[in-house]
Order: sequence, then C-alpha cells, then structure tokens
Amino acid sequence: MKKLFKNISFLMLTIVMLSSCSKEETLDASSLRLGGDKWEKTEVDNWIFTNLTKPYNIEVKYKWDRTELNMIKTLVPPREELVVPVMDAMKQVWIEPYEFIKGENFIKEMGQKQFVLVGSVEYNSNGTIVLGQAEGGRKITLFEINNFDLKNKALIRRMLKTMHHEFAHILHQKKMFTPLYGQITPGGYDATWFNYTDEEAWELGFISAYARNTIEDDFVEMVAIMLIEGKEGFAEIINNAGEGKAALQQKELYVRQYMLETWGINMDVLQQKTQEAINAL
Repeated sequence: MKKLFKNISFLMLTIVMLSSCSKEETLDASSLRLGGDKWEKTEVDNWIFTNLTKPYNIEVKYKWDRTELNMIKTLVPPREELVVPVMDAMKQVWIEPYEFIKGENFIKEMGQKQFVLVGSVEYNSNGTIVLGQAEGGRKITLFEINNFDLKNKALIRRMLKTMHHEFAHILHQKKMFTPLYGQITPGGYDATWFNYTDEEAWELGFISAYARNTIEDDFVEMVAIMLIEGKEGFAEIINNAGEGKAALQQKELYVRQYMLETWGINMDVLQQKTQEAINAL
C-alpha cells in the first residue's frame, strides 16, 4: 500500500506541475530594469557634453553609482549644483594650460576618459583621507566635491593640486619617468608618511609628507606642487628645505626633463599658464 500511495502521490504532483506549466504568462521586462536607469538630460549633462565630452572625449559621472567606488567606505553623492562649477574650474586650471602648449588633441588622446565625482572624502583607518584616485590611465575619481567654494582659496588649491597630482599619475602610467629619480632619496620612502609634516619632509628631500609614500607619489607631488605654487612659490619651498634642498633641486631637474623630453612640455610655460588660471578663479 505504501508503494501504491507513493506512486499516486507522484502522479498527482506531475499533473499539478504540468497544469502549472501550461499557463501562459507574459513577463514585464520593464519591471526587471534590465535596460538600466533612464533620465532626461539636464543643463548639467548638456554642459558636460559641450565642454568636456565633445572636445576632449571625457565622460563625467556624477549620478550616484556605488559600483564605481570602494563598497566598504561611507561616501555621499555630489551635489548636482556643484558639478559644473567644479568641472569648469578643472577645465580652466588643468585642461586649458596643457591645451595652450600642446593643443586640444593632447588631452583628448592622453587624458583619462572618465571622471567619477564623489561628494565627500574617503577616510582611511590610519586617519588619512583620499582626495583623488587615478586608475589605469583611464579614470580619475575626485572626492570632496560638496565642499567646493571659490571663496575658500586653500580648499580650491587643494582640489586643483589633487587634479594635477592624479593627471601626473596618468602620464607616468603611459610613459614612465627615469628610474634614476628613485635613487635620489632611496631611504626616505615611508608608508607612515602621515606622521610627518611637510616641513620635515622638505629636510629629507621630499616636496611634501605624502611624497614619501612611494616613488610614484613623490614624482607626481613634485609635478602638482610645481604647478600649483608656480615658479616663485616652488623656489621659496626649496630655499626653505635646509638639508633637503639639493635633493629637491635634482628631482625638479628630472621632472622638467621628463615633461620636455617625453611630452614636449616646457614646465616654465605650464607653470605660468596654470598660475594665470588659478588667479583668474
């Protein structure tokens, strides 16, 4: 009887399954959102297309996409009304000085293809913060967008320095600078750079405390600070570097040679145009 009961039960289950499968149901693909998010273009999107995408082939992602970022960090979206002011400042102080020297095709060909904007900074467990990231020569993530304020000169200079720092990473990721650069202060690199001040770093032959992190960060910090400080401001730092003066002068020489011989860029002219753009802001 048990065997018969099992057979009958199996038969009934089969009939129910066949009956269920015989019903025709139409899936609504739109409810699954397989086509991705859709939205109407705004004035912000039109400005980005006209000023960055069309002339320089640069995409700016400001609508929130968590997959672009570190998933374990607490971050906030950028305020939409600040997107154009931030990117306009970046265009004036980063793109246009390079464009003046090399023409618009330089940024179009050598620049990253995507900006990702984040409203807040990214905090690290050691107490430091992330202001920017360059990835594989194709993408730059800019943080701290929501603090943008043209009246705050120190903040603006920090954001612009971050942009030049990250773009210099893009350049050396495409064509590396001479390995001789890392031999100037080989014993000075330290992962705990955040325990030192910039003034202490100068004495050791580094242009900033963060420059001690890696050889690559050392190089791009030199580029960024040479541009943000200008020729006179940078010379003042070197003159106050004490025992680190000679090392900084040697690093400056390598930076100038790299930019001229590798990219055909005269750093004197680039410094001048960058300073003019900063003053215009």
